[in-house]
Amino acid sequence: MNFRIIKGISITLSLFTVIASGYGTDARIQRWQERSASLTALLSTTGSSDIPQIVRDILGRGIESSNSIKSLLERYAARDGSLRADTRKYSVSEIESRTSEIAIPVISAWYLNAVNDRLSDPEYFTKVLAWIAACANTAKVDGIKAGAPNVNELVLGYIMEMAIAHYPAFESSSLKKILGATQYELSRTDYNSNDIDFEKIIMEKSIKEMQTAVKEFNPQFSETLLGNVPEWKLLESRAISNRERERSAETFATRHNIPQDQISGKGVEHSGRIIFSNARRTLSTLINQSADTGSTAIGNPAYSIPDLKKLNSAVDAIDKYRAGLLRKVDGATGKSFSSTARENMRGIAEKHIRLYESAYKKEELRITGIKKNNAKVIIYNEEVFIASKKHFSEIKTELMVYAELSSDFIEAVSSAGTSTPVEYLESLRYTSERYAEYITFMENLAGKSAELGKMPDPANHGVVKEGIKDSLEYIRRITKSFTVPPEFRKNMTKEQVGQVSKINQSYRAQLTSAASSIRRKYDEYNSLYNEALAGKKKANTESEVRIAQLETDALFAFAKECTDAVLSMNSTDQFLKEYKNTYETINDEIKKSGSSGRYTDAINSGSILQLVKTFTPGAVEKETAGREILAREGNEALSGAVTLCRYYAGRGIRVELVPPESEIRRMREVLNSQPGLRVADWTMTGRNFREIDINCTEKLRKMTEKNAWKSPADTGSESRKEIITYAGVNVTFEPPPGWNTSEIKCESGSAMKFESPDRSGWIEVYAIPAQPVNLQDFSSSWSGERGFSMVEKGWGRINSEDYFRTVCKGRNNRISETRMFSRKGVVIIVSGYSGKNKARYMNGIIEKLFSGIIF
Repeated sequence: MNFRIIKGISITLSLFTVIASGYGTDARIQRWQERSASLTALLSTTGSSDIPQIVRDILGRGIESSNSIKSLLERYAARDGSLRADTRKYSVSEIESRTSEIAIPVISAWYLNAVNDRLSDPEYFTKVLAWIAACANTAKVDGIKAGAPNVNELVLGYIMEMAIAHYPAFESSSLKKILGATQYELSRTDYNSNDIDFEKIIMEKSIKEMQTAVKEFNPQFSETLLGNVPEWKLLESRAISNRERERSAETFATRHNIPQDQISGKGVEHSGRIIFSNARRTLSTLINQSADTGSTAIGNPAYSIPDLKKLNSAVDAIDKYRAGLLRKVDGATGKSFSSTARENMRGIAEKHIRLYESAYKKEELRITGIKKNNAKVIIYNEEVFIASKKHFSEIKTELMVYAELSSDFIEAVSSAGTSTPVEYLESLRYTSERYAEYITFMENLAGKSAELGKMPDPANHGVVKEGIKDSLEYIRRITKSFTVPPEFRKNMTKEQVGQVSKINQSYRAQLTSAASSIRRKYDEYNSLYNEALAGKKKANTESEVRIAQLETDALFAFAKECTDAVLSMNSTDQFLKEYKNTYETINDEIKKSGSSGRYTDAINSGSILQLVKTFTPGAVEKETAGREILAREGNEALSGAVTLCRYYAGRGIRVELVPPESEIRRMREVLNSQPGLRVADWTMTGRNFREIDINCTEKLRKMTEKNAWKSPADTGSESRKEIITYAGVNVTFEPPPGWNTSEIKCESGSAMKFESPDRSGWIEVYAIPAQPVNLQDFSSSWSGERGFSMVEKGWGRINSEDYFRTVCKGRNNRISETRMFSRKGVVIIVSGYSGKNKARYMNGIIEKLFSGIIF
């Protein structure tokens, strides 16, 4: 679709939208103000060298007309206001009271929207998280990083704590600034105004202040507020529990003679490693002192002594179990945890001890049986067996001590920093209460915002709508049931489990109530908003009739001026006619003579516009630009006037002196008309004449080019002779007709160049000195130096002389054909260069030129 038509339609639709959006005077003032601004901008960006003076004059009169109607509408607006409300002087107390009534709902709506924006802003989320992480690092609280459990709730909770804490100061400061701005505005009229204008002033100052205040609102982070966030309290509680377990582990270590400086502040696992590394070393040394005598056959009169070194596996098993228990220790582990651990520790030690006790017992029974059968038998290693059994008894005692030490350590660590079900319930209750406080805060702001429905304003309307929607979304996000981790639930009584259920029920009831309240307030807002809008649409009928006539008269008059001016313009039409005659003259000459003759330079320049003398291209462009402006602005005015007439007719207001339909159609036809002529294969207009000129010139150039690659017999042109001479050798040849001749400078020798009219190919003829030379090698070197590689070669004969012919390929799809022969120490070279698409034609021209050489 034509851009001008699109723009005209969009302007018309925009015009209708402005009309339909409100029947009051403000919309019409805006429409004429925009029209004046648009025409002014257009006039300021187009000088007298860009468009005809008549166009500038019409635009100037359009600006004057628009400003005149705008001024009249503004006077109507002032008169309407005074008719609807009496003018009087307002007291200080009235100003303060009314400002508070209007400004506080505005502040509440904008603040609520700003809070929700912060809650959903990933950049601000990252900023808050970084600060909380720094606080956590200082307080030695772990688990603060993006994606960690409860971190999202922690950040959002802090944002809500900050919003609640800072709102009173924000409201007070904003209200004070709005009141000051309102008082200043009223002081300009000595505090005289009417209720409508007074309310408008307060609203304008409130919105202006909020637009700045919510952007600049950036309170300092507060560790005190962070301490109120439930998730932070939970993380702090865990950190305290961890520190208590660390201190318990350190105390345990110092009781076992571990220096304080080796364990202080290094954690539970480090303390455990120090404690048990010493104990394990002692026990392992004792185990490794035992000797192994190996097994003995059943009938052998010697004891089989067990390998006590394998008891190291018992120590490994105790260490592994102890390490696993440490990883399970949390704030909910109690006495049952440590008692179970102690039983299992003993079980591990006793399991390994029983294996060795059984082995010793088995050997004693075996030897006893042997002695019964032979009382005189001598048991050679009986003393060693007794010593081994005694040594095992020592290991057994120390292994049980090691197991007890591990159990004591686990008990010391697990019993420290524990939380009771009562404490967990208090934490859960606090979390639900703080979340409910967040929602109550939003609910209160939404309730105050609803009052804005009485004073409808587009800026506030979007803010209220977004604030309500986002608040309900926040409630949805935090509506959940609080669950009890298994480690706490197993220690809870039935009554305590019931309390968890009551907390969840109360919490969900508060959230449901708040969400319902917010929706109800929003419904109230919409109801008030629609009622207020309906009241604002009332207007004085007599004033509207007069305004309707003035508006349509101004637009029709402007459209008629544009139409008359377009009819008076004829420069483009005359220019196009002369261009067509010029093109046809050149076209006929090329067809007749095969050459563009005196028009060659113009064709080679890419444009024949220079040959048109009646009007310059600049004049055509100037007139075309003027026609387009008149067409666009005239059509917009005409469409606007017609739309206004229909609109007012639909409202029962009759506009007089409307041009008949036939006149409107005629005006449209004139405005949309454009001079144009068929030139060659294209329709040339004032808008595209340069583009079409390029096409036409290119067509003429191709016709010239086509003739340039024909033989003289085909073109009917006369041939000419050229001679190059060097060292007594004269070479005479006939270059292609119409080709441009130029001399090639050589360090030694003589050369000439012939270039086709379309400059797509050329021929070079050289006579250069050379010692007795191998033409095949010389030809290869000649082509290679010029960036060509040989694809075809062969010998021929001319005038009893042998010549060497090559066809080569170069970059950019270029082809060269070279023929050379040697005579009296001089090499005669004929080389042709062209694109691959012209190689066949070049071959024919080279063949003709070379075969006609005389020497």
